[in-house]
Order: sequence, then structure tokens, then C-alpha cells
Amino acid sequence: MTPLPGRPERPERLTAYQRSTLRDVLVGVAGVLVSVAATSGALPLLVQSASDARVRTFGVAGLLALGAIVPAWIAIVAFARARRPVDPSLRDRRMPVALRHTDTHGILLPGVDLPDADLPGAMLDGANLAGARLERAMLPGASLQRAVLVDANLGGARLANANLGGADARRARLDRADLSYAKLSQACLDGAQLGRALLERATLDDASLCNARLVRACLKDASLARADLRDASFSLAELTGADLRGADLRGADLRGARLEGTRLDGAQLDGATFDDEPPAPAGPAVAVAG
Repeated sequence: MTPLPGRPERPERLTAYQRSTLRDVLVGVAGVLVSVAATSGALPLLVQSASDARVRTFGVAGLLALGAIVPAWIAIVAFARARRPVDPSLRDRRMPVALRHTDTHGILLPGVDLPDADLPGAMLDGANLAGARLERAMLPGASLQRAVLVDANLGGARLANANLGGADARRARLDRADLSYAKLSQACLDGAQLGRALLERATLDDASLCNARLVRACLKDASLARADLRDASFSLAELTGADLRGADLRGADLRGARLEGTRLDGAQLDGATFDDEPPAPAGPAVAVAG
């Protein structure tokens, strides 16, 4: 961002890695100073104790010598920590937010903080983004195949046309996220929060959404063939034209859901709750009155 005229540009705050390294260095320096001070105090007393053999003097000298050794050891450990090798991807957990069409295959960024990141078309196949904060991130067309998104926050993110095939997104927050036309085949979204998410024409074939919450989500014309939807909540969701053939909907909540033209051939509906009787699969599609 360009600084305003006449105002100096504010320096960026230190990253967690830089703060940790600085802290270790300061502890090391403090340890050296304390060790030097204790040693300078202990030497004269040791000389005196050698001449008059007074126990008290020798004891004080011993304590001061111990006070020199312990800080010296702390200093050695602190300096060693400051020089420890660290995955470069973790040194700045804020990471540049403009990575258009960047290939970061398999990158390790657990807990990274990237709200409002601009990452259209990013290649993040196999990336570890567990616990990451990606609220409102721009990820249209991004590839996150087999990525780890456990407990990640993607609320309001733009993932239209993204490929999340085989991704592990258990307990991920995707409230109000745009996943229209996204590919989520074989993805694991157990316990995920997808309230008001846009999943129009998304592909979730063979995906697992056990205990997922899709309250008021839009899954118009989405494909969830053979998906595991046990105990999922589709309350007030838009499922018009959705393909749920062979899906496991046991214990699912579909009260208030719109099911016009929804295909339920071969779906398991034991324990599922509807406003009325569950629609009977007849023919290529199931038409349910609104």
C-alpha cells in the first residue's frame, strides 16, 4: 500500500518467528551478562577461601560460581534455539497475499493467518492448511486437491470452480462461502459448517458430510451421488434439481428443504426428517410439491 504524502510508512510488525528469535537472543545476552557478573564476584572469594579456609566464604563463592554456570548454560541453549533450522514457509505466517496462479504444491502452513487473501488459481494440492484463517479469501479456480483444511476458517471465501477433490475439511467453517461449480468429489467435510453456502452445480459425489450443517445452503442442481450425509442438517436448504442418488441420508434433517426435481433413487432415508412424508423415488427424478 502506498503511504500517504507527508507520512512515513509504518514498518511491519515482527512475525512470530522473528519475535521468538529475538527473545532467544535477548535471553542469551542476559545469561552471558549474569554469568560474567557472578564469575567476577566469585573469583575474589574463592582466592580468599583458599587462604583462610573459612567455610562461610567458600559457600558464598560456591553459590556465586553456580550462579555463573546456570546463566551461562541458559545463554548457550537460547543462542542454539535462535539458530535452529525452521521451515522457511513458517518464518512469516502472514505470507504474501497476492499469489496469483502460484504453485505451492504440498506447502505446510498450519494455522496460517490469511484473511482476505487474493489467491485466484493458486495450486495448493496437498497443502497443509489445518486451522488456517482464510476468511473472505479469493480462491476462484484454485486447486486444493487432497489439501488438509481441518478446522480451517473459510467463511465467506470465494471458491467458485475450485477443485477440492479428496480434501480433508473436517470441521471447517465455510459459512456463506461461494463453492458454486466447485469439485468436492471424495472430500471429507464431516462436521463442517456450510450455513448459507453457495454450492450450486457443485460436485460432491462420494463425499462425506456426516454431521455437517448446511442450513439455508444453496445446492441447486448439485451432485451428491453416493455421498455420506448421515445426520447432516439441510434445514431450509435449496436442493432443487440436486442429484442424491445412492446417498446415505439416515438421520439427516431436511425440514423446510426445497426438493423439487431432486433425485433420490437408491438413497437411504431411515430416520431422516422431512416436513411431510419422504418423497418416494419414482422414475428418473423425484418431484416434490413446494
